[in-house]
Amino acid sequence: MGMTNTKPYARPRLERRAYSLLEMATVVAIVGMLGAMGLLKWGDGALRTASAQGFARSVAMSLSVARRQAIAEGTPAAVVFYRTAGVVDSIQVVRSASGGDSPTDATLAVPNGVTVTAASDRWQFNHGGGLSTPLAGGMITISDGQWDWALTINAVTGRIGFAKTN
Repeated sequence: MGMTNTKPYARPRLERRAYSLLEMATVVAIVGMLGAMGLLKWGDGALRTASAQGFARSVAMSLSVARRQAIAEGTPAAVVFYRTAGVVDSIQVVRSASGGDSPTDATLAVPNGVTVTAASDRWQFNHGGGLSTPLAGGMITISDGQWDWALTINAVTGRIGFAKTN
């Protein structure tokens, strides 16, 4: 009597099948519709908030760059706030010299819908890392109309604090 090679309890072999073009197009269309609905509901405010928070972080980074530049080079460096019609519309890191300022970084434009309130239009750091302008330090507030981010600069140490205030 011979033995058979059949396995009565073996799993049937599954065939591999790829997604059809129709299935993929349906999934993409559903995800697109959900995204569009979310953008319509939260879009403008969410984008403005993200822009304001990102710009606040960029201002904090620019202040930090100017401070480190002043310490490393032993010469004053500053972040200058430029205004048009009384409204801050851009900032730039500059190297301060007797012949005038020379830019050391690109100009950062304030995003649409974002407002900047600063105690001074010039935040200049000395070779020790402290502020020489304004002497008392101060605060910079970036707002999107719903949320505010506050940057606090210590006059003596030049350290920058970053906080969401509401």
